[in-house]
Amino acid sequence: MRKSTINSMLKLPRSNDTWFLGSRQLRLFIAPEDRDPYKPYLLLLFNLDQGLIRNFELADQTPTKEQYEKFIAASMRKKQADSGIHPQRPACIHFENNKVMKELRSSLNGFEVQVKYRPQTELLSDIVKNLEQHFHEDEPDFPGLLSNPGVTPKMIAAMFDAAAQFYRAAPWISLTNNDVLAVRVHPQIEPWYITVMGHGGVEYGLALYKTWENVRLAHLPHDRPDDWVPPTGAQSFLFNPATFIPYDDLDAIQKYGWEVVDYQTIPTPLIFIPPDRVERPNGDEILWYEAVLRAIPIFEKEHLKTDKRGNRIPSEAEIAVQIFNGTTTVEIKIPAGDLPKNSSWSPNLDEFDDDHEIKPPFDRRILEKDLSQVSAIIGIDETRDAKLLEAQELIYQAWEENNPAKRIILAHRALKVSPNCADAYVLLAEEEADSPERALQFYQSGIQAGERALGEEYFKENKGHFWGLLETRPYMRALEGAARCLWILDKKEEAIQSYQKLLDLNPNDNQGIRYILADLYQDYRADKELEHLISQFENDWSTVWLYTRALLAFKKSGESNEANQILSDAMAQNPFVPEYLTGKKRVPVRIPNTIVWGDETEAVSYASDHLNYWREVPGAVDWITKRYKEESPIPSKSYQRANPAFREWEEKISKKNSEIAEDLPLRKDVITLITYLREQRVVGTRTTGNFPLKAVREIISRFVNSPKLEKGLGDSTYRIRSEYDVWPLYFCHVLADVAGLIEGGHSKRWKITSEGEKFLSQPAHIQVQRLLATWWNEVNWLIAFDNIDIGEELPYHFEWNTLQFLLEQPVSKTIKFEPFADQLIELVNLEQHNRILDFDRDILHAGILRMVINPLIEFGVVEGDYQVNVIYEFEFKDLVSFRITSFGKKILETLS
Repeated sequence: MRKSTINSMLKLPRSNDTWFLGSRQLRLFIAPEDRDPYKPYLLLLFNLDQGLIRNFELADQTPTKEQYEKFIAASMRKKQADSGIHPQRPACIHFENNKVMKELRSSLNGFEVQVKYRPQTELLSDIVKNLEQHFHEDEPDFPGLLSNPGVTPKMIAAMFDAAAQFYRAAPWISLTNNDVLAVRVHPQIEPWYITVMGHGGVEYGLALYKTWENVRLAHLPHDRPDDWVPPTGAQSFLFNPATFIPYDDLDAIQKYGWEVVDYQTIPTPLIFIPPDRVERPNGDEILWYEAVLRAIPIFEKEHLKTDKRGNRIPSEAEIAVQIFNGTTTVEIKIPAGDLPKNSSWSPNLDEFDDDHEIKPPFDRRILEKDLSQVSAIIGIDETRDAKLLEAQELIYQAWEENNPAKRIILAHRALKVSPNCADAYVLLAEEEADSPERALQFYQSGIQAGERALGEEYFKENKGHFWGLLETRPYMRALEGAARCLWILDKKEEAIQSYQKLLDLNPNDNQGIRYILADLYQDYRADKELEHLISQFENDWSTVWLYTRALLAFKKSGESNEANQILSDAMAQNPFVPEYLTGKKRVPVRIPNTIVWGDETEAVSYASDHLNYWREVPGAVDWITKRYKEESPIPSKSYQRANPAFREWEEKISKKNSEIAEDLPLRKDVITLITYLREQRVVGTRTTGNFPLKAVREIISRFVNSPKLEKGLGDSTYRIRSEYDVWPLYFCHVLADVAGLIEGGHSKRWKITSEGEKFLSQPAHIQVQRLLATWWNEVNWLIAFDNIDIGEELPYHFEWNTLQFLLEQPVSKTIKFEPFADQLIELVNLEQHNRILDFDRDILHAGILRMVINPLIEFGVVEGDYQVNVIYEFEFKDLVSFRITSFGKKILETLS
């Protein structure tokens, strides 16, 4: 040990206490993502006089002399005032291990500390037991594979070998979750049924059903996932990460050398017995699994057939395989039977909060009511059918209604007023239909109603401008709904024709039909049609479009310069996608509620829909793996440190700006939010994952400027139905979530993260800068202006161009809002991005106000000047001008 260390230790006060040093390998596994699981060693120092643990540490291997010395020195220096621990040297240390004591005697004598060999076996065992119980709280509570009589290590070794070969063969590329195989392993009499899991990139392995009735029930819609499980249990054979595996299995893997592809894909056969018991398969079932795991890759490679459109051709085969106890024959047949036609039907689910009130998510179509009123004011709707307008008003009421039964009643009332109300049929398709067939009938009735309402001449005159014209939207919704049902019902050609018609009527594609159609073309093997579609939207730089273009280019010409360039553009747009396409990360069970452009949430969304298109193209995954390694596109988070403006903001901020940041209501509200989540138990709602109304009320009551929960407009009173309706809270929630300060979601508890704890201790000006950087770089600004006329995405580099334009503006000078908005609209190409009609220019102004100016006011970057206008007895506050503050200019510069 270095002399300087000894001298520093001798300066510590010396007590008369006796400590005990022990070390023991724990009966648990730690499973890091970047290495194999290991059994850690505990280093423990216990103060025998005070009866408390002085310090402990986990080591990934047998501790060395140097590790012991560092551990003891750190324990002497340790200070923890709330636990009564202060820096000190003990008078003596007792050792559990005589060899360790002898190795450390010289060092500790240099500290003037005595050493003695005095084992405290019972004390150490009790501490280790409690520690292991603490770590085992999160361990699966089902038994190991060797727990059943007759199951031997060699039998499991053979099954693991078959499972590794099965996983490497990746049969889920060809077989989807809806491909049910009838499987019989001789001398089995009746077949069992399996589906190969992995096509969606979420779970990999096999789902096993012992009767066709169980298959049928599993593929029907259920209120709860476990409703179909038979009393005898549900069986599965999945590949799970080590964190899901019980200690006994991980120990056996290392002890017996069972083969695993890696420790993220460990074979895990389970039997789930309702309500909450888990068992492991017996010897016969282990042998059955081994035979099937060896046979399926052979069947998939040699016997599975599809036509040129990817439709499955029925086939069956007998396959001889060698298993642990000899040779056996496996009979496989596909399809095993006819699945229920409504197995893919997912009716809309209502959202419930903690009080079980019906709280559907905010319906964006309600926004059209305001547009309709504007159209009426300027005379656009003068020639329209009065009865149809009356019926449409009932639909607006239905969209605002919480009770689903009342919504359906209002839709039927609307049809009695006017049978030409297409939106009434759309609502009934969404809420009354109990199957895709019935929904299709409603949608087709809606199409006919829309055609009657608009008239034949209207289609001829306005083709190419639909959706921009408000009266066309009910028809377009009905046509889109019908197309979706046609695809579900396997009427693929009719579905594609309907989607193509939507694009013909509205080439600007406000509904995002091109993304659906691109997906269907890939599924339908229609490469020429896909190429033509991509050429129609060459300026689309979204993640979906760029990666789709890259895959198509590779499919046509391999690793060409053109394909490489498109892929580079795609990875620059979203560098997280390759991790999911290459299998480095699995697609999570639930897609994130908030999708942020260029963020990992968007990568998850893309991979969940497109993963297998990449897998199906030979060499595509290898290509993206290679390019991803070469380009390493994920930027370092330390980019701010290279920005002098950020360093100046961090280290040399003026007293005035520091006080502004300290007093900023938004900062205080975010702190209120994350502090509340730390102190209270808040579980995300089942449908959206947002806060329940009880939490919404309590949180906003603590805000600096607490928003009202009810708003009056004329004779009507609007009450909040969900967190979406309270913008100040929703804004803070998004900022805190995207910044990683909190975590939670659907039916999960929202809680503060370690980053959130760190955030609370940071200076106010750093907190504000972090929130602003999160808004600018990581959040989709459309959450502030959820208007369907803008589209589903903003122009490429919208945020960056907006920042540069703001930085060009003078500080503390009055800037007229409308000229500013017009210049910015032109600069970012927002008008050409989504060609809408001239009278809708106010919508673009509203978009700039809500997405740019209003958030900047909340961040203290901008101060606004307003005037009150009265329209039809209603008062409205309109922004006339604004000024960029000195504080705002400084903090904006930290982003550039």
